[in-house]
Amino acid sequence: MTMVALLSVLGGVILGSFLQVRALGSQDIWADMRRIFNDPNPLNANPTNHAGNPIQGDAFHRLTKYPNKTEVNCPKQTERTLVLLISGQSNSANHGGQRYASQYGDKVLNYFDGKCYIAQSPLLGSTGLEGDSWTLLGNLLIQQGKAERVIIAPTGIAGSAISQWKVGSPYQQMLQSSTQKLLAQYRVTHMLWHQGETDYGKRTSQEDYEKLFTGIADALRQQGMDAPIYVSQASQCWMDMYWRANNPVVMAQRALANPEKNIRAGVNSDALMGALDRYDNCHFSGSGQEKFARAWLELLTK
Repeated sequence: MTMVALLSVLGGVILGSFLQVRALGSQDIWADMRRIFNDPNPLNANPTNHAGNPIQGDAFHRLTKYPNKTEVNCPKQTERTLVLLISGQSNSANHGGQRYASQYGDKVLNYFDGKCYIAQSPLLGSTGLEGDSWTLLGNLLIQQGKAERVIIAPTGIAGSAISQWKVGSPYQQMLQSSTQKLLAQYRVTHMLWHQGETDYGKRTSQEDYEKLFTGIADALRQQGMDAPIYVSQASQCWMDMYWRANNPVVMAQRALANPEKNIRAGVNSDALMGALDRYDNCHFSGSGQEKFARAWLELLTK
């Protein structure tokens, strides 16, 4: 590699890291720069953020504690309470370029481990320390009068393949446990599954993806989760000149829609996102999150 090429690569890494830090909304950019370079998974060592407040994660690196979370009493569910169980990989978790907070106080809540918190990125229950799209979705649902309250229960894990969620796996057991706790307090109204980018890279076959997801869905049904399950069409990540829209992962996601099993088509993020809607060619930027949340709003309120 020539010196010019090497400097270009290093410049791109530094710029990308700077943009990632800007997405965090941090006041201490250099502390976050050190965190990114020194530890790609900032929850590994149970570190503190720049203000010295504890940040904690579980064995799956899902966020379990974060500064300035406001806990409230979990409210009773009414006919106008939406309870969203969310799972998948990074774009279902806290890896967005823009952070959001509830604009309606305890009308938009983050449910985690039996407790409720006023929703604010990053959400407890999924990986990442950046922004999420679901708090924005909750705001939109309240703003447009589609719900009286929205309760968000995220479980997404960055980089996860469908095989890691297969029945009996640690990820699937975590999902079952999280769902069981949620069902003890609430009736889930919608489950949103957004995952597939890793499987496109792994060249997972349509048959394998369908079989593995069907097992996950059946296990949730067996424990009493009877809400409609929405499966996103999601396979695009990074820059892949050979990527095609009609690939085996997307064909599987489309084929999973089944009225008899109450499995429905979710948002097609592959088609929805433009070049500027992903801050690193994979994860949603603020404009991408806005499109994503509004697409879910339209889908869930038909």
